[in-house]
Amino acid sequence: MFYRHTLPAEIDAILRRPGSFPELSPDEIALCRAWLESARPPSSLAGLPIVGPRSATPSEFAVARWQHDVALFDRDVGRLWTIVAFNETRQTAPPVPPPGADANGNIHGEIYLPAREIAQLFSLPQDALEKRLQRYRRTNHNGWNQMSDPRSHEARYLYQLSAVRPIVDDMKRPRKTSPKRPSKKNPPS
Repeated sequence: MFYRHTLPAEIDAILRRPGSFPELSPDEIALCRAWLESARPPSSLAGLPIVGPRSATPSEFAVARWQHDVALFDRDVGRLWTIVAFNETRQTAPPVPPPGADANGNIHGEIYLPAREIAQLFSLPQDALEKRLQRYRRTNHNGWNQMSDPRSHEARYLYQLSAVRPIVDDMKRPRKTSPKRPSKKNPPS
């Protein structure tokens, strides 16, 4: 019997999840910890098939298969310990405040942020916000700074949060449709 067939189904499912650090529930963390504390590497050649390539003797193949299973075991145990430690840290760590905020999550208006971070901070569509801020730059000469010689993937403009807050608030406000041109999504009945 090969090593993978001896893993509990729940542990195997966790190891096969996509991503480097899949998110685990507290029950899954407890399950993984219990298995890790009792897990032992494949310790014998018993149960390994004696069938292998023609060039290898049956005993050579069995030893190679056992070494392969021990290597898989070491890899899986290491990955599982990493996943458990990451999830335990994530659950006990205090929440990280957004950029431009103090430890309590209060956002300071005097901070300068790029449009991308403002859009993330207030859950706004980035393209629409950038267009509004572009119009803002044309009419207002205060409340924004142009970066001198930005790199290719760095923001060219930084905006003072207190100065552009009315734009953000306006974008967050729900819109009514015009009575002259009704909404296509919700036609009048």
